Amino acid sequence: MKQIIIILVSFMLVSCQHKASKEKAMEYWDNNQFELALAEISNAIELYPDSSSFYIFRVGIYEVMSKYNEELEDLNKVIQLNQNKREVMIAYHQRAIVKSNLGLFKEALADVDYFISHQKDSFVDLPEAYINKASILYQLKDTVGARSFYSMALPNATNDIKVSVYLGLSNLVENPQEALELLNKAVKLDENNASVLANRATIYLEQGDVEKAISDSKKSFNIDPYNAPNNFNLGQIYAHYLNIPDSAMKYFERTIKLEPHSAQSASAYVNLAVMENSNGNSKEAYKYSKKAVELMPDNDGIQCNLAHILSDMGKNKDAIGVISKAIEINPREVEYYNLKGAILIDMSKFEDAINVFQKCIEVDPNFGGAYYNLGYIYEQMDNHQLSINFYNKAVLLDFDLQSTLVNLALQEIKMNKVSDACSHL
Repeated sequence: MKQIIIILVSFMLVSCQHKASKEKAMEYWDNNQFELALAEISNAIELYPDSSSFYIFRVGIYEVMSKYNEELEDLNKVIQLNQNKREVMIAYHQRAIVKSNLGLFKEALADVDYFISHQKDSFVDLPEAYINKASILYQLKDTVGARSFYSMALPNATNDIKVSVYLGLSNLVENPQEALELLNKAVKLDENNASVLANRATIYLEQGDVEKAISDSKKSFNIDPYNAPNNFNLGQIYAHYLNIPDSAMKYFERTIKLEPHSAQSASAYVNLAVMENSNGNSKEAYKYSKKAVELMPDNDGIQCNLAHILSDMGKNKDAIGVISKAIEINPREVEYYNLKGAILIDMSKFEDAINVFQKCIEVDPNFGGAYYNLGYIYEQMDNHQLSINFYNKAVLLDFDLQSTLVNLALQEIKMNKVSDACSHL
């Protein structure tokens, strides 16, 4: 969720200096011509580098354009100039938002706490600060604290505040239908909120309702093309539903550019990695997958994706280390054991692979892939009877029946069980 911006344009233009540039920048702002507005106010700042109101105006433009590093520099400048107490307090609050967007969540929490403790020096209502603190706590995985601060924002809340609260709470609930109900409440209050529409599109995608997801995504993009989650949704739609990979990659790249430290960016990197790997561009795939791991090192699925790519590149030793990390994070996922065992087979480390697949069966006795792979290992070790035993178990679990039956029959032929082999063939 992109946090709300509390900077008001009316306070950006308090200075009478370089009036023509300010008015022109304001005109561009009103027409959503942000690049032109940026150029105009930047010219004014060159002439008057000590005007905090000019920096405040440019902060608003940078925020809309998701230019967070530049925005952070201007906010630091406003605080450094310390000309106007209200502008300084705005800068602290907005700096919390920017630091959150840059992945600096603990620093962001310190800024928003400073703002809340000095709220008497600010003209901004506390509910907005509570919402932004809740969002930061959510990023820090403090869901209890996040829910508490969203609730604190609700008493006597305006419709805009309620929309932000419903949006934030939708990220906290585990049930997609509950999240959808919260977002529908938000849409009733503001049908043109890009973030709400983007989040609702995400849930529609998860539920397989592609038509509604496309509708919400396109509407959200028209309202705010700088919304990162919505760009990610469009990438998902083009990649997995419309099968237009070039467009998908464009939207995934935009997601990363807009919010380089968000969860959506990690997922965008994974999607790019998978697409590049399927195209045979293993080096690019590895680069993207590594970026995803850097953003979310404790995500087992992302670790598994990297292990797949390393294995495809023939870097089996590195792949074993990575998939072992995924198993450490989530020891109940049988597919991770299956991949680790398959890599060990490629390395001809059959005994190690046997141990891994036996562990896999302990986790899920009904996972057919483990029995199939054990059948294959014992086949390679010329232990045809054990191979037959494990292939038979895979057949009973309906695992890849065609391949399993063929392999089983070949082992039975080697054991002179021709009648059984013919039956299976």
